[in-house]
Amino acid sequence: MTLFLYHFDFILYYTCNLFFILIYKESLKIMVPPEDIDTQEKKTISFSCKTNRPNATVKWMKAGQEITFSKRIVYRVDKEKHTLTIKDCTLADEGEYTVVAGDDKATNKSDPMASLELPPSVCCTVPPRVELGVNMKSLIVVKAGDNVFLDAEVHGKPLPKVSWKKDGAPLVIAEGMKATQKKHVHLLELYSVTRKETGDYTVLAENLSGSKYQTSAPSFDLRGVYQKTVIAKAGDRVKVEIPVLGKPRPVVSWKKGDMALKETQRINTETTATSTILNISEIKRTDEGQYSMTGKNILGTLTETITVLVHDIPGPPTGPVKLEEHGESLDKANIDITPSFTTLQIDNVDRFDGGKYLVTVENASGSKTAFVNVRVLDTPGPPQNLIVKEVTRDSVSLVWDAP
Repeated sequence: MTLFLYHFDFILYYTCNLFFILIYKESLKIMVPPEDIDTQEKKTISFSCKTNRPNATVKWMKAGQEITFSKRIVYRVDKEKHTLTIKDCTLADEGEYTVVAGDDKATNKSDPMASLELPPSVCCTVPPRVELGVNMKSLIVVKAGDNVFLDAEVHGKPLPKVSWKKDGAPLVIAEGMKATQKKHVHLLELYSVTRKETGDYTVLAENLSGSKYQTSAPSFDLRGVYQKTVIAKAGDRVKVEIPVLGKPRPVVSWKKGDMALKETQRINTETTATSTILNISEIKRTDEGQYSMTGKNILGTLTETITVLVHDIPGPPTGPVKLEEHGESLDKANIDITPSFTTLQIDNVDRFDGGKYLVTVENASGSKTAFVNVRVLDTPGPPQNLIVKEVTRDSVSLVWDAP
């Protein structure tokens, strides 16, 4: 008589008085599959599974190929728990991962929670990148009624969400405006523009890796300052407004000569959303000089210089007054100069001192010439070529050349 007892993996045979115990080892299985993990590029990820037996060995695979472990990709076993760690996650780590335990394996084909596929929106993201169209790299000057088109090419993974701003505030697309997109190119169209459309326009791109707006190095639009020179009359109020370009908005500082501009109530600067302004009230001759403005942002630094000239009532000449007679310098003259007038004195004049006298005054603002005619009256010399022309009983007629 034979008795068969079944209990799990144990089979007990009883034959007469002999006992035989046979133990069948349970096959290796994955009890808890890996879970999905959300991460970002450059981060460290770890995902794990559990088997039905402690300290067993499992196989990790990626895209059907067994993974080679390294200092960056590490496999650890802690009893039933098996962990795969990937450090400094990169785009190359994107793909389907599978864990194999004996004849059992866990992938997203059999169990969506059993593999890690790094989605573009998490690990394999690319931050937004904005490339400006030619129109947006410089100041745009148009006439009222013209149409303006602003374009930018936007890239990123996932595809960034794009919005527009005007003077730092979200732009509301109103009548006469149109915002369109064709693949990576975003276009803002402004029709029949008026002065109210004047401003600083910004395109902003955002995705899961962050946000990005167009950037450009600082620059100044000096087209409104002829030959970079400002000319004013003494006592005038001078206002020099210069458009400032650059993204992010450059920080602007001013100098006069080599020294930082000392601002007062009379001389000061101000900044608007689109320009920098130099104000000088009741300008004086001492305000003349070189004024430089420096713009700085994360992309660089730029300095431009303008010249300020002041026309004032000329002061006294600093050099000798030049007096000439018919273009020849006078050696025998005595010249006296004061802050307000000049005097020419010639002693013992004779007829040869008569003629046209020129006086020229000069200063930093230019020169001026005046003249005076001098006639000298003197005792005449003896007549020349005396001839008796006619003799009568009562008179004699004489003829001679003038002395």
